[in-house]
Amino acid sequence: AVGRTLTARAGSWPSGTALKYQWYRSGKAIKGATHRTYRVAAADRGLRLKVRVTGPKPGYAAVRKASASAGPVARGKLRTPAARITGTLKVGRTLTARAGRWTSGTALKYQWYRSGKAIKGAAHRTYRVTAA
Repeated sequence: AVGRTLTARAGSWPSGTALKYQWYRSGKAIKGATHRTYRVAAADRGLRLKVRVTGPKPGYAAVRKASASAGPVARGKLRTPAARITGTLKVGRTLTARAGRWTSGTALKYQWYRSGKAIKGAAHRTYRVTAA
């Protein structure tokens, strides 16, 4: 799923073999994905992933082994804590929305409400309390 980390398990190789990794998305190499682990990206959603391990060793022909394709990649799950408001609820004072710790990379948007109705133009992390 998006946001999860996959780990290649290369199995047993002869001592002295310097393993190299390459992750693939639907058969195409993923630029920069050349480590034993791979964090599944939003671009992977709905597609299949696999990893290829290459084992070069001085004096030997390089060997390549590929995993079976896995997928399709599912949607990730956001960590979504409850929001809270801090500040003094008094005309002229500023309230602040405390969103908590969401999944890394989540773009937060804010909307303030009065008696269940959205306050026009109040779409920021802070809100100055008005007489209304």
